[in-house]
Amino acid sequence: MAGMGEAAGLPDGERRGLNKRIIAPNDPRFLSVRSPAAEDTYNCIAWALGIRDEWWEPYAADGIAEDRGHWPAGLPHDRDPDTLRELFRREGFADCEGGSLDPVVVKIALYRIRNDAGSYIWTHVARQLKTGLWTSKLGSSYEVTHRNTNDLDGELYGAVYAYMSKPRRGDDP
Repeated sequence: MAGMGEAAGLPDGERRGLNKRIIAPNDPRFLSVRSPAAEDTYNCIAWALGIRDEWWEPYAADGIAEDRGHWPAGLPHDRDPDTLRELFRREGFADCEGGSLDPVVVKIALYRIRNDAGSYIWTHVARQLKTGLWTSKLGSSYEVTHRNTNDLDGELYGAVYAYMSKPRRGDDP
């Protein structure tokens, strides 16, 4: 299993703390940082969906389930960027143009990176707030607020490959 929002291809024991080593809480890209509570068991997919008590991730390549993972039935257990788009389509999101603020919708940004085999794999999801700022749950690490989707561009997350949106509900942040 390569942790969502964490680096793919690392041995299991090195994955969980990776974000804390690579992305420091005092990183100037972040307007606010919340350290996860001990009971936090959610990642960026769950966070984008407004879920704070479940980790969403496909099963490991060897068929053994991630110890805290959830993955919708009928979706491939892979990291193909189209699979992540399909997950969010099933949750009511549709493709949209760009990350500019639209007050009547919730927008998400999907990130991908090229792996060692030369294929793209998804790595992260960020969600836009009512203010136009973006929020991310960095794997098992911090929950952060950042100005733009490109604040996370780079070696760890790659770059945004798609924006999606769905109608905003009254309780959406």
